[in-house]
Amino acid sequence: MKKIKLKSTYPCIVKTKDEFFDIDEYDMLEIEDEKRIFVYPINESRRNIPFYIDLENLQNSRRYGVFNFESFSLLVLNDEKPLRICNKEHLSFKSGTVTVSLFCDRLKFETPTYCVEEDVEAYDKFKVFKLDKFACVSLDDDRLYAFNTADNRLALFAGESVELNNNELVLNKIYSGFDKHTRTSKYLFEDGQIKLQSEDLKCETQSKWGELLSVRFLEAVRANNFEMARGLLSEKLKMKVSAESLLKFFGKIKAILPISLKEFVLVCDLGKKYVQIQTSQNAIEDISVDEL
Repeated sequence: MKKIKLKSTYPCIVKTKDEFFDIDEYDMLEIEDEKRIFVYPINESRRNIPFYIDLENLQNSRRYGVFNFESFSLLVLNDEKPLRICNKEHLSFKSGTVTVSLFCDRLKFETPTYCVEEDVEAYDKFKVFKLDKFACVSLDDDRLYAFNTADNRLALFAGESVELNNNELVLNKIYSGFDKHTRTSKYLFEDGQIKLQSEDLKCETQSKWGELLSVRFLEAVRANNFEMARGLLSEKLKMKVSAESLLKFFGKIKAILPISLKEFVLVCDLGKKYVQIQTSQNAIEDISVDEL
């Protein structure tokens, strides 16, 4: 068991197996070789209800926060108010300094004249670094936030994996469904710009055509696999629809919500859409879209 360092935001008595310790917010108590401790609050501004902490199964709770480090765990009694650690780093560029703050589920990039904040999902590890003219934050090797110091814009790259090799980024993204679409994109960070170098699309067909034709079509559009999507259209409809028109027609699809095999609600960057798809045995004959 790792050593445990205990801090408290209020006066209390901590009992181990053999000893009592009277501590307050100025003290640090180091604990080793203990399975549990008992805490007796003596703060006039709170309910003084004793409780115990299982040191063999430390998890965050409303009474305390747990922060794990390499050689020890920090246990903070927090007066039943959530306590969080903010990681802050300063990156220097020719244009000035960017302060990067990572506060649990909030990420902030700040310059002397500009600030941008973003909600982030849970992560186990992070890295803050400079790349070309960008202040970057990598989360769990599957997300990369890149703040452009030239124009104060924030870009997000997210997928199954985000790999960096010098100034080149490789993003692998999988769209699971009846067909498995995989997109590998390569980007170059150069002179304050992010340039798409190449994009490779693959599809593993996991279903037969038949009644699932409309679902497979929408999944292909969601993965930006427009070549496959157009291949599912009838010859008559294919002559009217290009890859560019599909993107303009649907926007970026975030979620596909089936109502039936021919009716869907799409959550897109352009809003919510109600889609009806008419099919024959081997092809899509007609598509109608209404805004919701």
